[in-house]
Amino acid sequence: MNFARASPFDFLPKIGDNIDYARWKRRLKNAPTKTMNLFDDWNNLKKTLNNCNRKVFFKERDIFYAQLGKNVGYEQDGKNSEFSRPVIVLRKFNNNIFLCAPLTTSPKDNKFYFNFIFNKKENGAILSQIRLLDSKRLVNKKGVIDKKDFSALKRKIGKLLKLTDFS
Repeated sequence: MNFARASPFDFLPKIGDNIDYARWKRRLKNAPTKTMNLFDDWNNLKKTLNNCNRKVFFKERDIFYAQLGKNVGYEQDGKNSEFSRPVIVLRKFNNNIFLCAPLTTSPKDNKFYFNFIFNKKENGAILSQIRLLDSKRLVNKKGVIDKKDFSALKRKIGKLLKLTDFS
């Protein structure tokens, strides 16, 4: 099996399959070791995050490093040993849960990215990767996006999700 092109579902047995556990174990044993180790490392860190009692105060427009983890397929991963990357807080639902978009320093010019200048560098919010996070994942604050840029970002998300026309 070519793991570089494998679907995340290739490893799952199909409904009605007779499961050959020895074959299943061989498949998992032959999976790329580095990737499997990253998943293990992330799971250990995620257990620690889940049990921590830290309170991080945040608001809409804040840019934080957040521990996004090692994810499946094309989902945006965190980087480094903390599996973190910058995110922008789009909507605060309560003191624990918020909607965010991961950021990149390699922005693209298409409908799935919102490009803006932050700390004198070009950044891009990856709109196709918007997700809900718990505040326990927040590591440290980088700053706040400009009000004008934040308004433009929200308009672009509305257009992308076609939330601007409810008729």
